[in-house]
Amino acid sequence: SARYVHQDGRLWVGSRTRIKKQDPRSQWWRAAESLGLADKLATVPGIAVYGESHGYTGGFPYGNARDSLSLRIFDALDIKTRRYFDYDALEELCVRLDLPMAPALHRGPWSDSLRSLAEGKSTLDPSHIREGIVIRPIAERLHPELGRVILKLHGEAFLTRKGG
Repeated sequence: SARYVHQDGRLWVGSRTRIKKQDPRSQWWRAAESLGLADKLATVPGIAVYGESHGYTGGFPYGNARDSLSLRIFDALDIKTRRYFDYDALEELCVRLDLPMAPALHRGPWSDSLRSLAEGKSTLDPSHIREGIVIRPIAERLHPELGRVILKLHGEAFLTRKGG
């Protein structure tokens, strides 16, 4: 998991839990540089994008060559208002900034039959299994007990894989 924001005249790069110092060996910084995030996010200061950096970082290369990393954006946050983007606004932002998004496998109401989407081969690289799916509403909303409504359903094959 990775997060990026241009604020105070510079690009800030982090994993899910930590800000990362600039280092050419860092997978987070390498992914940012490969997409030109410093320049792209400078056009929208204060908007943090969240994504999954991938390559040879845990056995799931998603079609990357051994020495390359990629990033797929799945969320954005206005850090001033602390509001996450609705899905359509996220999609518009990614198109405008030429940022690759995580693939959308379904758009529409939830039903239990959609659980099967968490299984099977990856849509990015069919040589390995799918990790699972993220379930989120088109319009951001909060649940009184859960907080923000966004859930991840891991695939059974991912959870029971060797080394998992």
